[in-house]
Amino acid sequence: MTKNNGRKKANRNFATRSGQRYTRARRQLASHDRTAPMQAAVADPAEVWIFEEQLHELQRLLEARGWVLSTDDEDMLDEQGCVISPEATWEYPAAYTAWQLDQNVDQGQDLDSDDEDAAPHVPLCRFSFEQNDDRGELIVVDTAGNWKGCEAHRVVHHEVPATKEGLAQLPTVLADIEEQARTLDPTALIECSTSGPCSGHIARRAAQRQTFMDWFEAMRQAYEQRLTDQQRAELHAWEEANLDGHSVATSDWPGWVPLIGAPPWRNPQWGE
Repeated sequence: MTKNNGRKKANRNFATRSGQRYTRARRQLASHDRTAPMQAAVADPAEVWIFEEQLHELQRLLEARGWVLSTDDEDMLDEQGCVISPEATWEYPAAYTAWQLDQNVDQGQDLDSDDEDAAPHVPLCRFSFEQNDDRGELIVVDTAGNWKGCEAHRVVHHEVPATKEGLAQLPTVLADIEEQARTLDPTALIECSTSGPCSGHIARRAAQRQTFMDWFEAMRQAYEQRLTDQQRAELHAWEEANLDGHSVATSDWPGWVPLIGAPPWRNPQWGE
């Protein structure tokens, strides 16, 4: 994972994948602020199940194979070094070692793009909080490559169930991904990001993401400056009745539409 604006990137990616609730995120941030009033956290049942049953087993398996916790997620460790949040992401730093990938290029600094995702990605492993089929929650492992790049160079997602049976399958999946990552020459990935088909994907994604961020900024300003006390109460009541931590988020509240318009990701072309 790139280090430039890494925290913003991690937050953005998680919000995109999981539909993170805006006001819940505000409350979580407030709970870490000693000057803000403490509010009781209501844990999502699926998150609790993953945490209690599988999180530490996944951590032990990955770290024994040379995977490391993302730098941006180091605050998710307790004093004993155990991960305390299922939102953690692990990286495989041995990627591209056969070619000694330049660290400046790895951080996206030498690419003609403002998009951090233009740099080749190392493999990542995380829990999925997307709405899935009857398999339930998943462990997702991403290959090395260009994030949402062209067919030849894009990151590929591999999924196993977040169960004991799924964890038993995971080493086989990891072995293939690790071998590919260690021997992969990143030259073709970088060239495609700057002048090939991947560059077109990067430009479209950057424009979409800016639209996404502009809408969320408008939502933040509307929440803080335009909503009446009654509207805030209606929003909070709607959240309590509708949010599920997966497919429904605060951005789905119908009250935003007359204020700032519909979320841009409702456009059928979003995410292409």
